[in-house]
Amino acid sequence: MRPVQVRGRFPESMEDVPYLGKQKIELSQWHDEMVLAMPFFRTDDGLQKLVTVAFMPYYQLRAKADKAKKWFACLPAKIANREIIPRPYFKKFFDGPGIQLMAMRDWKLTPIGK
Repeated sequence: MRPVQVRGRFPESMEDVPYLGKQKIELSQWHDEMVLAMPFFRTDDGLQKLVTVAFMPYYQLRAKADKAKKWFACLPAKIANREIIPRPYFKKFFDGPGIQLMAMRDWKLTPIGK
């Protein structure tokens, strides 16, 4: 079992962007075996349609801080040609392959890459 936190993304525009995810993620708890599930939705036709889900290991989150609190950033997707797609080096963390990867004992240390 792994602890899970979910942070959905609902882009307001489908214009091309090289990095899509979430910045300033505040986590109520964190654990080194935790997964951050990031469902990405299309909302450009007035409906919320699930496109893809990233299952990100805690060690792939980038810790940031300001004077008030600690927060995280995770940007595993992008928008290209009006489609939400995984960034190439994060593709293995998405959808079915991402779920299968979580079953590995050393999943939390999985590096980005092809």
